[in-house]
Amino acid sequence: MTTPSDSSARRLLEGKVALVTGGSIERTASRVPVVLVHRSVDAIGVAQIEVDNTAGGRLVAKLFIVAGRRLPAIVAGDRALSTVHAREDGFCAAMKRRRPATLVRLRVGFASYEEGYRVAQELSREDRPVAVAAASTAGRT
Repeated sequence: MTTPSDSSARRLLEGKVALVTGGSIERTASRVPVVLVHRSVDAIGVAQIEVDNTAGGRLVAKLFIVAGRRLPAIVAGDRALSTVHAREDGFCAAMKRRRPATLVRLRVGFASYEEGYRVAQELSREDRPVAVAAASTAGRT
């Protein structure tokens, strides 16, 4: 198997599509062009591709409203993550316009059996929600 020399490999790599977070983005972006996919980091001057998570949150809320769900809940992770923040904001804004006093919010840590059990316990109370939106992504939130 033949491998290219370092200089020819550098010429072949003209950029990078990154699915990373935190300081590794800055380090990578200092060496090659970077495109972030599904993550928004305003402090870094790189290209970013993301769906409209705020609109997605609004759409879920509107679905619950049209379906007549009287006590909806939203389960969301770390608001420092742009996707979670936008989904939660869209959902809550739409719900508050229609039903300001009937929204249950639950904050979750990282994905684990224990955390899932804790949230399930909270959702199992007597006046439990009848519809639940999840604003977190899989894995650590």
